[in-house]
Amino acid sequence: MKRIGVIVCLLLTHGVATRHAQDFRSVVEVDVTTSSGSRGVMVRPPGSGPFPAILHLHGAGETAAGEIEVLRIFAKAGYVAMDVDYRGSGPNRIDISDIYKSIDYLNESRFVRSGAIALNGFSLGGRMSLRVAASRKVVAVSAIAARTTGGSTPTVLQEVGKLTCPILLQHGTDDSVVPYEDAVLLDKSLKSLGRDVTLLSYPGSGHNNLPWGKVYGEVLSFFRTHLRG
Repeated sequence: MKRIGVIVCLLLTHGVATRHAQDFRSVVEVDVTTSSGSRGVMVRPPGSGPFPAILHLHGAGETAAGEIEVLRIFAKAGYVAMDVDYRGSGPNRIDISDIYKSIDYLNESRFVRSGAIALNGFSLGGRMSLRVAASRKVVAVSAIAARTTGGSTPTVLQEVGKLTCPILLQHGTDDSVVPYEDAVLLDKSLKSLGRDVTLLSYPGSGHNNLPWGKVYGEVLSFFRTHLRG
């Protein structure tokens, strides 16, 4: 959970999460249960909306409750943000149907502008964000430290031709958990297909010590461009 605390502190310090260092009392937080039985948290701006939405997918060993500060940052930026605890199907594997049902849940919410849904994920969540985008319509994907050459069959690289939405990749060059080359390979493959993709590299950074303030500042900038319209 230390990563989340660092993200929040850096974003607030640099004025990224909000123009003023306000608290999060103005956002609305509710527990959710999708039709697959997955439970999680939704955080949204005050008011009836409808707002664009971000489905945040956490990494292995993390929980939706542990990501609440990130959801609050997204909500303060004007998005309905949600994360759910997905069921496992093996080591570092999750049931992808839980993510599909989460997208359905958001699309059916009266607070969400129908079809205006993007994905943000870290590590395992980043890989799953890319896999889901290959089969479901989403506006944009932000994938941080995501594996693309393994971890599931088919791999993200094997389905690269199905990725058509704008994609932001961020990865540390010294990542010992998910090879940096995975991001490079996906970036090259997408560019060869003429896709809208950006790879931001962080020299010397590993898997869990990325410059989180900058990383999530870039995420917010990316979604302002592709999701707010």
